[in-house]
Amino acid sequence: MPWTDEAIMSSVMQPNKDVLVLEVMTKKRGRCKLKVTLDDKPIPPLYPGCTLRLTQLDTGMGEMPDAELHDASGGLENADTNLQGMVVLQAMRSMMTTFLPMYEPARKVYESATRLIPVLRDGDGRWPVYYLKWELDILNALGFSGGLERCETAFRHGEAIYISPRTGRSASRAEAGAFLDRMIPVPGFFMGKKTATTADVRQGHEMTAMLFRKFAMPPLGLSEMPDDRAEVVFAMENVRDVTMFNEGDDENFDEEAYRRRLLSLRTLRVAERSSAS
Repeated sequence: MPWTDEAIMSSVMQPNKDVLVLEVMTKKRGRCKLKVTLDDKPIPPLYPGCTLRLTQLDTGMGEMPDAELHDASGGLENADTNLQGMVVLQAMRSMMTTFLPMYEPARKVYESATRLIPVLRDGDGRWPVYYLKWELDILNALGFSGGLERCETAFRHGEAIYISPRTGRSASRAEAGAFLDRMIPVPGFFMGKKTATTADVRQGHEMTAMLFRKFAMPPLGLSEMPDDRAEVVFAMENVRDVTMFNEGDDENFDEEAYRRRLLSLRTLRVAERSSAS
C-alpha cells in the first residue's frame, strides 16, 4: 500500500541514467532504500542530509520499492567545503545501517537528526553534543539508553548521575552507594544541561561507546563499531573550544541571536565563494 512521509537522505546513487537509489531515514517508518525513476519531471537539488517528502509506491515481492519524490530542502549545501559535516554524515549513515533494521520506526533518531544536520551545515561548534545526543537516541531505539529519564529529578536537585557498566542502568550518587567508584559519570548535557566542556564531550562519546559495545552489539553479533565513527571521535578530540558552552552562558544564552549570527556568517561565506569563482 502506498504511503507518504518525510525523510532524511543518508545517501544517493545513480546506477544508470534512468534511476536514483536513495537511502533514507523516514519520520514514521524508519530506514528505507527506495528507487526513484527519472523522467521529464525536474528533480530538486539533493544535498547530503537533505529533508525529503516522498511517496513509496506499491512494488513486487523482493524488489526495491519505487518512490515518487515530491520535494527536498536543507542538507549540506556547502558539502564541497564542509569536510567535517560530511565525515559526521557518513558516520550517521554507517551507524544507522549497522544498528537500525529496515522499516522499524525510530522517530527520535529522525527528530534528533533534523536538529543535528543544520548544526553541521552552519559549522556550529556545538555539533559534538548534538551528535552524541543522536547516538543516545539510537541506543534508546534499541532499548539500551540507560533509562536516564528516571534520574532527571535527582539531576535537577544537583545530584551527579552515573551509568553502571555492569547493568547499563543509570543511578544517582545516592543510589550508587558503595559502587560509586565503578560507575561511569553521565555528562550533564545528556540530562538537559545547556553547557558542555571538552571533557564532557570526551566522557559522552566514551559513555555511548560503552553502551553500544556492552549492550547493543552482542545481541546483533557485532564485535566492532563502524570505522566511520572513529573519524567522528577523532574530530571531537580536535575540538578544543566548544563554542557557546561556557558555564557562564548556561542560563543567559540567546539561542536566536546565535543562530542569526551563524546564518549571517554562512551567507558571507557563500558570497565570498561566489565572488572568488
